[in-house]
Amino acid sequence: MSGMRKPIEQEDTASGWNRRVEHAHGMDQRGMDQRGSLMSEPTTATGGCLCGAVQFTVDRSGAATAHHCHCDDCKRSTGCGKATFVMVTDGHMNVTRGEAKFYSVAGASGGQVHRGFCAECGSPLFSRVDVLPGMYFVKAGAFDDSSWIEPVSSFWATSATGWSPVDASIVAHDHNPG
Repeated sequence: MSGMRKPIEQEDTASGWNRRVEHAHGMDQRGMDQRGSLMSEPTTATGGCLCGAVQFTVDRSGAATAHHCHCDDCKRSTGCGKATFVMVTDGHMNVTRGEAKFYSVAGASGGQVHRGFCAECGSPLFSRVDVLPGMYFVKAGAFDDSSWIEPVSSFWATSATGWSPVDASIVAHDHNPG
């Protein structure tokens, strides 16, 4: 990620999370997030599944923040030590080809997590969560070019594995923030 800005840690991580989520619904007209990051440049990012049956575009002006999640559900659904995702507000993410299939499960909050994937090849693409309506959680690995993505925190640090540890250079939350 050469040329990208290093994430700025905030003193109050819980309220910082809330500020970032609220800000996602009210980006400034340049599409910049609170850090002034290039992550939110008003350009289009494309992505899709492994077989090409499902494709999407994201207007990066609606990309709020990126995070890692080490919860057991994310590890299991990705087959990795964590899921890395970009939070994108409604109206800034469009499926342009095919249709994602969804699997829903109760999250730690008790609300439903709806995981979108390709029914043909099984690639995880994006999720929706009941506790944050109006937000897509787009999997970083589903983008054609993910070089612009800068995770700012890790969730469920207490569930991280030794072979996929929490990134010590960013804020770590024991569970979901907030």
